[in-house]
Amino acid sequence: MAEERLNDLDKDKKYRIRKNEDGEEELYFAGDEDEEEEEFAEFEVPEFAYDNEDMVTMTPEQLHAAMEEARVAEEKRAQKIEALKQSAITAMEEGDFVRAEADSDEGIITDETEGLFYCIKLRTLCSDFSDLSLLKDCADIADGVKKYATDEQKEQLLQISAGKLDLEYQKKKQEVAKIKDENEQKKAERRVKFLAKRNRSLALFLCFAVPFAISLILTIVFGSQMYAREDGLNLVLTIVFGAVAAFFAIFTVIFARFLVSSVRMVRLNERDTSTKLGRKFLEEEASLSLLERIYTAINTQN
Repeated sequence: MAEERLNDLDKDKKYRIRKNEDGEEELYFAGDEDEEEEEFAEFEVPEFAYDNEDMVTMTPEQLHAAMEEARVAEEKRAQKIEALKQSAITAMEEGDFVRAEADSDEGIITDETEGLFYCIKLRTLCSDFSDLSLLKDCADIADGVKKYATDEQKEQLLQISAGKLDLEYQKKKQEVAKIKDENEQKKAERRVKFLAKRNRSLALFLCFAVPFAISLILTIVFGSQMYAREDGLNLVLTIVFGAVAAFFAIFTVIFARFLVSSVRMVRLNERDTSTKLGRKFLEEEASLSLLERIYTAINTQN
């Protein structure tokens, strides 16, 4: 009897309730669907944090050993990072910038997302913001500070700088603005002279270039008909206009060189690289840009 009741329960499980075309509930046999579901049952394969093609051929024991090895390696890495943090912090407290820089360099290699290492590296490069001679290196490290350092770490850098960074940044902005104004003023003064010279050169060039072009055209016209007249008038005119064209050609070439030179001076005047003051402006502007990267990195909140 017990076996019959179990069989009945199994049979009951194979029935489902659904609505037919008339909207009425009816029972239907779902045994085939259950068999298909059982035949194609799905299961999830665990994903691991690392990719290793050798795992495909590993036995469960080998896979477990590999996972354990990875876990131990990660623990050692975390311990190394923590040790480097403490060592770098201690070195900074003792004023040993050399050891602190070495620890921060190794820390960045070990974990490039740890903001503390970038903060300490920045402090060592600028001697706690008292020496910004290595401005390019400081700006590069400041990018890491901006990206990875916490708000607390950035606030600590602001306290350490004690306003020195802000003061240097504002000072540099004023210097660059002053040099820029002076540079633009000098360019404006030269622009007036160079444009006047270019206009004079252009006028003189046209004074000779236009007659040269006309006389050259007439030379060609009469030259093509030199023997059309028996009195030789076309031949005479060809020679005359040819001589006139040669005369104007000489001066056209001379004043063309003056025109090219004056145009070149106008163009060079607009380039900051063509003058000593302009090059100084570009250098100071580049320094301001690097300083601004450091200033922005420390003052940007996450």
